[in-house]
Amino acid sequence: MKKVKIIECPRDAMQGIKSHFIPTEKKALYINSLLKVGFDTIDFGSFVSPKAIPQMRDTAAVLAQLDLSRTQSKLLAIIANVRGANDAAQFEEIDYLGYPFSISENFHFVKVEFAILSILQFHFSNCRIQITSASSREH
Repeated sequence: MKKVKIIECPRDAMQGIKSHFIPTEKKALYINSLLKVGFDTIDFGSFVSPKAIPQMRDTAAVLAQLDLSRTQSKLLAIIANVRGANDAAQFEEIDYLGYPFSISENFHFVKVEFAILSILQFHFSNCRIQITSASSREH
């Protein structure tokens, strides 16, 4: 039987809540409960500008409160630029970085304020992390 990897994405739901800031402790408590379920990966936070996504401004603090001692779930954080990639790379607990790349030039520009070609030419050229494809790693 083929294995299916399930990625849970509480970050996406949390970042959409604009009426109030969810306390760091509540985010960590919820994500800790998800870590017990056994999802392959949890998209838990993002290292993006707090002006763009205020709800995610405490991602590093949430990460510090996660209990990873009894889980095999991997952690994924969203980044939108080199600064975010470098910030996220400081945490060994993070297994994957997600990038909101879109084939729609307009959508991509709205999300990360860069045209697609500029991303390929500039955005990650000076990043201090090693980028590997999923096919080059054991699953």
